[in-house]
Amino acid sequence: KLSLKSFLKQTKHIVNQKNYKKLSRNIVIGNESGDLDSIVSSITYSFLNSSLNGLEEMKENSNIYFPILNFEKEDLKLRREVYVLFKKLRIDEDSLIFYEDLDEEFKLNSKWTIVDHNLLNPNQIQYKDQVVRIIDHHLDSKFQYINLEKKDIALVGSCSSLIAKNSLFSGRLLPKELDLVTKLLSAAIIVDTVNFDEDHKKVTDTDREMFRLLEKTYQPLSNFMEASELFKWLNEEKFNTTEFTNYECMRQDYKGYKEDNGLAYGICSIKRLFSEWFEKEESTKDICKIFTEQKKLDLLLIMASGSNKDNKFERQLLIYVPTHSKLVGIENLITSSQSLKLEPYLSQHWNENQPHLSCYLQGNSTASRKKVQPILSKIVREIQ
Repeated sequence: KLSLKSFLKQTKHIVNQKNYKKLSRNIVIGNESGDLDSIVSSITYSFLNSSLNGLEEMKENSNIYFPILNFEKEDLKLRREVYVLFKKLRIDEDSLIFYEDLDEEFKLNSKWTIVDHNLLNPNQIQYKDQVVRIIDHHLDSKFQYINLEKKDIALVGSCSSLIAKNSLFSGRLLPKELDLVTKLLSAAIIVDTVNFDEDHKKVTDTDREMFRLLEKTYQPLSNFMEASELFKWLNEEKFNTTEFTNYECMRQDYKGYKEDNGLAYGICSIKRLFSEWFEKEESTKDICKIFTEQKKLDLLLIMASGSNKDNKFERQLLIYVPTHSKLVGIENLITSSQSLKLEPYLSQHWNENQPHLSCYLQGNSTASRKKVQPILSKIVREIQ
């Protein structure tokens, strides 16, 4: 039977050689921020649902799921927790398929399964009619996909919990080689639920139950490392951005959105607080301008998070509105949203908010991008 590593090598080889004409192709694509949960969801779902015999023998019409990483290959190293875990597990980055590796024919003539998001990002919306399956743990955008066959959205802590539930513990026939799959799923669940910490309001009973079942059935961590040790290591790596420029931090975890009125906005989630951000040599205004031009945005939010000098978890928010934007002045509408509890950020590096650029302390530290984006969407939608 094919192992996960062989599966990744083989699917990548098929894409590189364009040797896919005979196969029944499915793209399994995570979100563009491409964190561990998103990548693991895509890889494990693809492996568990593919016809592995058909792949080995390249049989005509074999049903193969191709795991696609939805960001540029050069940005993999910015996702530190993914990078170090894959290195330790000896998953070769050259065996991973990135969105840029796919040609138009492949994208247009494949069915799409989207995991860890339920709304295609703006530069992929033209493939909406290919979407047949959704597995996600974000708020349902209610977007109408005309060929959708199945939608599984539950507000759990980790999308990998849903993959485990749907593909591993669903009574289907499974590959024999599952050690790597179960290690990856366990690691993603631990990281995304902040090691099952109730204070972060992310973990649910489904996450606990799936992790318990993984442990009981496969013992994936017994010959690897203890759960809390694994969390500590991956979480430290995730927040280890000391070597990165601010611009790289922005690229590390970005998601773009576009409303029906044509207004586009993006949210960068960065793993450094403004005290460290403003010490860098880069001009905040310049890099925000470059980033919004590159992504064609009317609005950019930078959500900063990390431990403050009292070792307490803190969130901060930067709002950048390009000069040409219809959204000039939107910061007043965002700050009036009671649920975020925003107040002006002041420091030796930042003494007042400027036109087009403003910084805030976010009193509600449990409001991650997942919770901020629906609030922002409602505000942007109402602007004509």
